[in-house]
Amino acid sequence: MNSYVRRNLRTVLTVLMVAGLLLPPAGVASAQGGFNLPHGFVQEMVVGGLMLPTSFAMAPDGRIFITEKAGRVRVFHNGELLSEPFIDITGEVNDAADRGLMGIAVHPNWPRQPYLYLAYVYDPPAAKSHNTGGARVSRVLRLSADPNNLNKAQDGSGVVIAGTNSTFENIGNPDQGDAVPFSCLDGNGQPVRDCIPTEGTAHTIDMLKFGPDGSLYVSVGDGIVNSKGNSRALDINSLAGKILRVNPMTGEGYSSNPFYDGDPNSNRSKVFALGMRNPFRFTIDPRNGQVIVGDVGNEKWEEINVGGPGANFGWPCYEGPYEAATYANCDAFRSGEWTVTHAVHSYPHTLEPQRGSAIGGDLYLGRSFPALYRGAYFYHDFNGGVLNFLTFNRDGSAVDNEFATNVPGIVQITAADDALYVLSVILGGIWRIRYVPGGNKPPTAAAAADPTGGKAPLDVSFSSRRSTDPENSIVAYLWDFGDGETSSAANPTHAYEENGVYAVVLTVTDSAGLTSSDTLEIAVGSEPPVARILAPGDGAKFRIGETVTFRGEGIDPDDGELAGRSLQWTGLLHHGEHIHYDALKAEGKSGSFALTDHGDNTYLEICLTATDSQGLKDQDCVDVKAKEVTYTFDTAPSGLSLTYAGSRYTTPFKVKTYVGAERVVEAPLTAGEGLTFDSWSDGGAAVHEITVADGDQLLIASYVEEDGAPAGEAASSAELDAAEVVTPAIEDGEPAAPEPAATPAPAATEATPAGSSGGEIVAELWKGVDGTTIEELTKSSQYRNAAPETVSLTRLELPRGGGNSYGARIRGYLIPPVSGEYRFWIAADDRGALSLSTDDDPANKIVIAYTPDWTAAGVYDRYPEQGTGPIKLEAGQRYYFEVLYKQGGQKDNLSVAWQIPGRERKVIDAEFLEPY
Repeated sequence: MNSYVRRNLRTVLTVLMVAGLLLPPAGVASAQGGFNLPHGFVQEMVVGGLMLPTSFAMAPDGRIFITEKAGRVRVFHNGELLSEPFIDITGEVNDAADRGLMGIAVHPNWPRQPYLYLAYVYDPPAAKSHNTGGARVSRVLRLSADPNNLNKAQDGSGVVIAGTNSTFENIGNPDQGDAVPFSCLDGNGQPVRDCIPTEGTAHTIDMLKFGPDGSLYVSVGDGIVNSKGNSRALDINSLAGKILRVNPMTGEGYSSNPFYDGDPNSNRSKVFALGMRNPFRFTIDPRNGQVIVGDVGNEKWEEINVGGPGANFGWPCYEGPYEAATYANCDAFRSGEWTVTHAVHSYPHTLEPQRGSAIGGDLYLGRSFPALYRGAYFYHDFNGGVLNFLTFNRDGSAVDNEFATNVPGIVQITAADDALYVLSVILGGIWRIRYVPGGNKPPTAAAAADPTGGKAPLDVSFSSRRSTDPENSIVAYLWDFGDGETSSAANPTHAYEENGVYAVVLTVTDSAGLTSSDTLEIAVGSEPPVARILAPGDGAKFRIGETVTFRGEGIDPDDGELAGRSLQWTGLLHHGEHIHYDALKAEGKSGSFALTDHGDNTYLEICLTATDSQGLKDQDCVDVKAKEVTYTFDTAPSGLSLTYAGSRYTTPFKVKTYVGAERVVEAPLTAGEGLTFDSWSDGGAAVHEITVADGDQLLIASYVEEDGAPAGEAASSAELDAAEVVTPAIEDGEPAAPEPAATPAPAATEATPAGSSGGEIVAELWKGVDGTTIEELTKSSQYRNAAPETVSLTRLELPRGGGNSYGARIRGYLIPPVSGEYRFWIAADDRGALSLSTDDDPANKIVIAYTPDWTAAGVYDRYPEQGTGPIKLEAGQRYYFEVLYKQGGQKDNLSVAWQIPGRERKVIDAEFLEPY
């Protein structure tokens, strides 16, 4: 794993583990880092200091109830996050990986009807002795508030209204997830009444929301990764993969529900919509009663779905714009018995910044936002860190628009009080986004210190250099050093004489009087510990199901060898572009777990965090991988279609999969013109499960003619060797994840770049230049002289591996191919700056984008300053540009991207550039 990814994930994990220490207190005016919002919009922190918050509900009396993943319900009341939770049900919540306390709702007649509703993965008492990652069940609990204290639940008031049969007896395999026997099935293999299965550690029970008519809607994922079981999302007698609509007092289905059968307690009587993989978040349009659902996709596509009663969104037969699987029950779509409600908007994971997890949001029906946003649907992509919005045409079709970038880890969006409220699981807080017409945006404080700990007396240098203000109008700084001393300098130095842990607060003020604060800690009298993972080694490989033993140590200069709760183990499950948090939780020097299967293209990152008695921390991480083999699939005759793990491909093709995993393969019973399935080379039935062997394998499905004669030959050895390696996702033969166009620009004639460089542009290099900033490059003695080295580039991206302590300049003329509004971005490690002139005169250039600190290669949305707003350019016009770059130490990278009107963002090719 490269150094940036390692650094970034360690930072994320640290934030997740100690969010309460790292986030500012409630009432701070802006979020750390700053969302990159459109002009006129401001962000304001509502509440911080939460530990893995997953959902929130706003009560009519102003209270906000917030769920924390482990099982606590926190209360924000009268501007304060109360220290005592409303209730703590951690003892009955299974929070392995993506499981936990996931949803909350407040009765709309609160406090007259003082009910709170919780959705969570249930850990029955009898399951405590079993693997926490094994199969479980889910349920919805109704609680009553104490009439004498609405901030506390009344003892003994809990009533299960959904999942009354979500019991240990109905758990299929409590020691192994995603494995048969499946949960919530009776002896005849039929769904058990009012039992919500959760085989896997993802796609669990999700969200609770009241409809305009007072009914309670519940979203439930398919609860499984195994392709053998996800078709239950289409079974109206199963509660998995559905949105349910129930009576909030009884849990019964309504007679107005689309599949009501006369029994309000039957499973089908509760179903409102079906055919979803992971409807993590949804909303209800009060104007027509339709649900708008963000359905988190598989390997390639994300969906926003809109539908009314009985809507079938098609999973697992459909994903994105394609038919994705060929299960037997998918025939009902082809025959016309069932009708699929296609996504109103879908997008591929290849869309930049790389997407991978659609978090459904809410409709903005207020009046204070500009007209463009009224009636728009806002949603988030968790992987891309972007907040987008859909506007709807009269025919119901949707147009996708970008709203904000640099918005990390949003897990809920709620429109209220003429604003948007967003909850970040990573940042541990709720922010409000509102529009201030012509208003001044608040600054963003960013405090840094060097060193952050050591023996007394300790001299510490503080820096506010990363603090920003949209109007560049920070006029005052105030440092509170935590020991009674303060400073108004921007970058002061302070001496600590006494041992202790000091909370240092930086407050910056802009010219309009708006403020922002940032907090950090200085530990005096102590040095941080050193964490070290002794086993497994980084990159170690295991079979699926094999026991992984982990060992580590934490050595502290003051406390000596650490043990027990001072050593915390956590894990991140990487699945394609997704990251699942909480994949491992343990404490102490050692432990073990069974490596479970989460599909192909996955690995586990485990981290050991050592914390000493002063609260100082260190972390070490390693990657744990499944042993990988290659399976090649073909047909005889070659060129027919087969289905692997729910996705269909044209043969021959290859897959990378894991030893010990179970996968379902399917050969259609008929194919081509008059061909009939005859046999698999492994002797299996047309549809059968394979257990992946320890070694590369070739599997061939053979077909015969009508007279029983072999239909043809499989591919040659050379053709098999050259077969494409695929990732299960969409039907082969369709375009491989075509990227949807951005909002169309006005029609324009594309110009040929006149006098272009013919495909190359020159970068000037200066070696041996100390420092990391652009200013240190331009003021250096080397820069005053002609560059001793140059390198030719085919696009605005420096080759990596150029060493340390050097600078670069790339300059020339940019020649746009079409007229319209362009956007630009820059990424660099350590610093980069992009300047553009209004014409071909270098004297008119201004800096339009820069990196205030290092970024990973190609990561354009870490800081708002990296990107520009729309810049109008004319086709064929020459515009002088200049890129300055400074590399200090560690890894280097520099790239500049643009977005041509109507196209996707990409690095600027030299065909659009002319040398200076």
